[in-house]
Parts: sequence; structure tokens; C-alpha cells
Amino acid sequence: MRTLRIAPILLAVLVTGCVARAGAPVSLPGATSPADVEDRSAEAGPAITAAARPADSSAAGDADRRVPAPPSAANRSHAPEEPAPAHGVHRRGDPRLTRHLDRLLDASGVGPAIWGMDVRALDRNERLYARGPDVLLTPASTMKLVTLAATAERLGWDDRFETTLLTAAPIRDGTLQGDLVVRGAGDPTINASRTQNVFAGWADELRSLGVRRIAGRIIGDDDVLDDGALETPGFGSGWAWDDFARGFAAPAGALQHRGNVVDVVVEPGSAAGRPARARFRHPGSDLILRNEVITVRADRTAGIRLRRLPGRPSLVVAGQIPEGSSPIVRTAAVGNPTLFFVQAFKNTLEQHGIAVDGEAVDVDSLAARERAPALPGLRALVRHRSEPLSAIGADMLKQSRNLYAESLVRHLGVASGSTARAGRSVVGAVLNDWGIDARGAVVADGSGLSRYTYLTAGTLVEVLARLYQDPDHRAPIMAALPVAGRNGTLRERLVGTAAEGIARAKTGSMSRVRALAGYVESASGEPLAFAILANNFSAPAADVTRVIDEAVAVLASFSRR
Repeated sequence: MRTLRIAPILLAVLVTGCVARAGAPVSLPGATSPADVEDRSAEAGPAITAAARPADSSAAGDADRRVPAPPSAANRSHAPEEPAPAHGVHRRGDPRLTRHLDRLLDASGVGPAIWGMDVRALDRNERLYARGPDVLLTPASTMKLVTLAATAERLGWDDRFETTLLTAAPIRDGTLQGDLVVRGAGDPTINASRTQNVFAGWADELRSLGVRRIAGRIIGDDDVLDDGALETPGFGSGWAWDDFARGFAAPAGALQHRGNVVDVVVEPGSAAGRPARARFRHPGSDLILRNEVITVRADRTAGIRLRRLPGRPSLVVAGQIPEGSSPIVRTAAVGNPTLFFVQAFKNTLEQHGIAVDGEAVDVDSLAARERAPALPGLRALVRHRSEPLSAIGADMLKQSRNLYAESLVRHLGVASGSTARAGRSVVGAVLNDWGIDARGAVVADGSGLSRYTYLTAGTLVEVLARLYQDPDHRAPIMAALPVAGRNGTLRERLVGTAAEGIARAKTGSMSRVRALAGYVESASGEPLAFAILANNFSAPAADVTRVIDEAVAVLASFSRR
């Protein structure tokens, strides 16, 4: 008995020791604690600029853009043996590039970390560099690349979401003599930031049909994505419970408005020691605000936290705000997207001169005897189609919108003839159709916010290569990705380096995770696909981001000449 108890402990110590070794190729998932997830709807990172160029790579901005001379063997750590390349990929590599990237990672100064990196020359289908390309790691938001790729492959870049206003009642003397049903399919763009007010347009269309009053209710029909098998409806499997209150972790649904978030405005009280004031900027959510923020002296630092358990309406706003300071705004996820949607729609109708006698309700709140007569025999009054997938995908990648990715993966499942939950399996099926090793992807969600989602650097590069090689996919994916130093989550990164304006890549950011995957053109005009993932580091995230950006700058400076 004693031996049986000791053996598992010894094994755990050995495995932990392997994972902790910096840069070592480990065949175990790089999962960390689900706490302290830091993925945001718009990720940001420290800039690598001309004033802070990669060490030993001053040639990045020179006219010949040559790769700097490699370090001496005495100062270089021994690189791990490179695994076999993917099927059909030639493994040659460039010795100078390999030595330089090895030194960059080995002497990065970030301490213990697990690195996964793969670089592919696309025109030659040749692997130029690899370190741990087959190690399963947490990809964070680089998972969005895979979600978009699978959706585009199965549904096409012109695929759109459709939302419909329906009724079974007649319109007489300006009155709709019954309920108005809003049936959604998961469009995440309705009334999103920087978009037109869709509800106002629907009100105008109803008025053009002669509707001035609705004698019934506004019913939100979200059944198309109603899947009781989902672990936590609306949330991704493996999301951290302490993120559920925050806007970047808003639950997905069939009816979505304003990204399923509300702004919480916090203002200081009358004096230090007094309670602060907190309010919702947008009415109509199911949330109940519980204010625990205290006003502190003007020389103190502000700090506001949001807490809410799934399925509970109570949103706790805690922390402190200095007296005399400006209001602080935090974004909170709503609990019931459908109810939030129909309540806001009802308010808009009334503001545009259409009276509504009944309440705004979620169809799931109706008893069976009420649902039966409410939904059959419906006819469409208004149909709304979203922008095409090409536009939605570009917004998703450039701004790293988690809700968009979760909506796409659910839509993919339903559009493929199954359920919302099945979307994750469809993603895996697409990878299989492309001949990508299924062992290199564990898909638990669409956005990468889950700690149960894993990808290898090799899988990401395989997906990028497939998109590049397919003429139907190349232009849309290139247009969708953020551009270094220009836009999206790469706007402030790689400025002044050889990669500025040339690298197009998706960022990834969570607690103890940083990633970047995309394309870059070398100094000789050669298109390269790359994926760089770092997990389980204890160094400041800014230091890890710096190393990743230096590596991309090196690739942009690379030339075979």
C-alpha cells in the first residue's frame, strides 16, 4: 500500500520537472490554473519599436535586411532535436536563421517557459525552423484563426446570419393584433460598437407596414441555439468562473445586442470613506447591481472589480475610487442575452412611435401552454441579414472579439445540420479533411478563452498554409488579419522594425500565455507562415511579448542570399 501511494507522487515530480524546463519540447498539454485569465476583446501588448529593436538584429532596418551574424557556439544553448515535419513538408531549414532564433529563445531571459514555434516557407512548402512544434499548448486567441478557417471552408466567406421578425397575427387599423416574435441565429454584430442602430431600422420597417401599436408581447425566440447538452449555456467549456462577470467573457446566444454587455459607471462619493456611486449606463439587462465600492483619499489608486456567478443576476462591483476623480467605466457581461435583446428592442419601438402593450420576454420563460400558440403559423414581416463572414471575420481577428468566435462556432454546428455544441466537432472535421493531424488540436471553444483548448504551433502553421494555398481563402484571410504597426491588436507592435506593415498575424493573450500566428514576408520577398506560442512562464508578460516580436522581426529580415 505504501509503495502504491509513493509511486504516483514520484511520477508527478518528474513530469513537473520536465514541463518547467524552459524551451524543452514536452508532449504534455501546457495547461495552467484557470484563474487570472487576462484575454480581452481587444488585446494589447508592448511595442517593439525602432528605439527598442531586437538585440543583435540592427540589420533589420538596413537596406539589405540581412539576418545578423549568429552567436558563437560558446554562448549558445544546445537546441532540442527537431521532430519530423508535417506530411508533405520538406525539412531543410536555414542554418543562420536556426542559430539566430535558437539564441533568441535560449537567451531570452524570460526564465522557465514552454515554447512552441514553427516557421514555414510557403512557396517551397519547407520548414525553416521548429522548436516544440508538436507540443500541445494553450493558444489563447490564436484559436480564432482556426475557428474562422473552418467556418469559411464549410460555409464560405459570403455566409451571413439572418434574424427575422415574425407574427401569426393580422395587422388591422395600425395595430398588430398579437405577439411579435424575434427569431435569431446568433448574429453577434447587431448594434455592436461602431455600427448603425439595427432596432431603429426595424422600427421604421414596421411603421412602413402600417404598424403603430403591438397588442401583444415581444418574444425572443432563441431556440435555434438552445442546446441543453452545453456545459454552461452561452459560455465556452473550460472558461474560468471568475471571468463570467466581465465583458470579454459575455455568453453567446441566438439573439445578441451590443455584444451582450452593459457599461457599469462608478463615480466617487461625497468624501473619503463614503460609498461610491455605481449605475448601469444601459437599461434592460437582467443584472442587479450590488455596489461595494468605497471612496478613498485623492492620493490613493483606483481599483474596480466585477464578480458574478453564472445563473445569478447579482453583479458585485467592488474596490475603491479616489475622491474627485473622473468616472470609471467597466464592461459587464449580461446574464440573459435574449432578454437583454428583446427589452432593448421594445424600448426602441416605443421611442419610434410604436406602442407595445405586452412585455418583452424570453421564449424559454413561457410555460408550455403559452409557447404552443405563440410560435406556429408565423409569417415573416422583416428579415435582417448580417454583413458577410469576410467582414465579420476581419472584425473578429483585428479586434479579437471573443463573442464573434463563439457565435461562429455555434453557427457552424447548426448550419452543418447538427447542434450548436457540434460546432467544435465540425472544426475538428475540417482539420481532418485538410489532412492535419487530429492530435495537434483539442477544441473546447471557438475563441481560445478556454483552458481546455490546446493547439500545437505546427497545427496553426498547417492551417495558415492551407488558407494561403487556396485561392478562395488567401485574399480574405490576408485582409482579416491585423497588420503590424498599422491596425487591430498589432497597431502598437513591431513599429519601426523590418516587420512593420509586412507581418499579418493574430495575437493571443491570457494569464501566463502569449502567442502570435500569421504571415510575414522575408527580406527577399519570400512568404512565410509562422506560429509562436509561449506558456507557463513566470516572467512579466511584456518580456515574453518582446521576445515574440523580436522573432518576427528576425523572420522579416531573413534572406537566403
